Amino acid sequence: MRSKKHQPSGYMHLDHPKPITRRQLMAQGFLGSSGAILAPGILSMFSQRALGADASTTLVCTPTATGGRMVPVLIFDLAGGGNIAGSNVIVGGKGGQSDILPAGSYSTIGLTAAQEPAAAGVTVNKEYGLAFHPNSPMLAGMNSVTTAATRANVEGVLFCAQSNDDTGNNPHSPLYWLAKGGLTGSLVSLVGSNASASGGNSAAPASSIDPSKQPSRITRPSDGSGLVSPGKLATILGAGGAADAAGVKKVMDAIKMMSDAKVAQFNAQDVPTQVQDLIRCGYINSSQYLSKFTPAALDATQDAMVKALYPQIGTDAGQNTGGTIAKLVLDGYAGAGVVSLGGYDYHGQSRAATGAKDNNAGVMIGRALELAAQKKTPVMIYVYTDGGVSSAGGGNWAGDSGQRSATFALVYNPTAKTPTRNNNRQIGAYTAAGAVDKTAAVIGDNVQTLSIALAANWLALHGREGDLAKVAGSNPFGADLEKYLAFMKLT
Repeated sequence: MRSKKHQPSGYMHLDHPKPITRRQLMAQGFLGSSGAILAPGILSMFSQRALGADASTTLVCTPTATGGRMVPVLIFDLAGGGNIAGSNVIVGGKGGQSDILPAGSYSTIGLTAAQEPAAAGVTVNKEYGLAFHPNSPMLAGMNSVTTAATRANVEGVLFCAQSNDDTGNNPHSPLYWLAKGGLTGSLVSLVGSNASASGGNSAAPASSIDPSKQPSRITRPSDGSGLVSPGKLATILGAGGAADAAGVKKVMDAIKMMSDAKVAQFNAQDVPTQVQDLIRCGYINSSQYLSKFTPAALDATQDAMVKALYPQIGTDAGQNTGGTIAKLVLDGYAGAGVVSLGGYDYHGQSRAATGAKDNNAGVMIGRALELAAQKKTPVMIYVYTDGGVSSAGGGNWAGDSGQRSATFALVYNPTAKTPTRNNNRQIGAYTAAGAVDKTAAVIGDNVQTLSIALAANWLALHGREGDLAKVAGSNPFGADLEKYLAFMKLT
């Protein structure tokens, strides 16, 4: 036993004020540095029992990939400031999507007079509950990869809120609030395509960030498999390798006896790398862990459902990222994930080029919905972009315009379409000038409040909207919270 003089000072038992040893920390899955750093998702993998002072006390590792979990969330971050309200999702006034704006109002958000929702021959598409423009490239992409049965079990909501143009500083990402609300995975809490605190292009609200849950970066199938691979740990400790069962046992045994020098070596790594190298789980029941959570089980290229919907996974960069993150989230290995898609800075480009971008986003969204349907798991999909764009007379996009921004969420439920609250599919409003009405809702000119609104709607899927202030630190909607909720509890 190390003397009290040399025991680390920053770590305590969960229910005892007495500091615990490095070996006990390792048994819990903790590593020390400046302050306590908890690798993402570790606690979600344990059925905990109170820790006594006895160094032999262990935790039982009980990872489960499916069942009894909260609704997972997939976020699509369209970097650059694309169009959502208008040429893709129908937007209206204070009365909601059906409160069609006056003639000419849609000219700055991508629709000509003949394409406006009230124009003759225009039939709004409501297959997803949320109303889309029939000519929406995003809708076309979604429909190209989803079945009618899947679409019938989707509901959605549009959020009318402006955000700053062409900047990653918009605090769009609600990831950490979702994690604080209880959303986690059996391996990690969060994953994302970018090496950023938010996992994507746009930021997470500073007040929400929990360093212990920073998203693990996933850009290809091997990144997913690597979450459970001993990786270079076998080389560092001189064991036989991940493929050699005896070698893996040597790794696990060596960890228990790890020297201070080795601990320092791992402390120099970022948390996701530590997690990958140390295989989490406290090295208790490690054989069981490795048999249930093998690299092959997490390999998106070996998942028949993923391969069918992402046919170029393994060779196409976009499908590598989107397919792997979708699998990790929908299979329950991660609680939520962000897929950042670049090139959504529209001005100066032709409508054909920007339409192709929107179509690609729709295909990515649709594939995720269809994969959820095949895996028979609910999912919330959230789509946002940094800023917005304006057009002249409904033609080509003329320039950036954050006051013409919006976000939207879709919820797939494998058993039935999730009921809406008071038929509410639009939160906030647009004006007759074809821009966000900043006075119609508190989200109108505040992206952080918009992010809280998304968290509130996710909580509502679990009947927990009353926990909003506890999860987000405040309830900016006060007594009007009901007006900012679109979904009833998922059944």
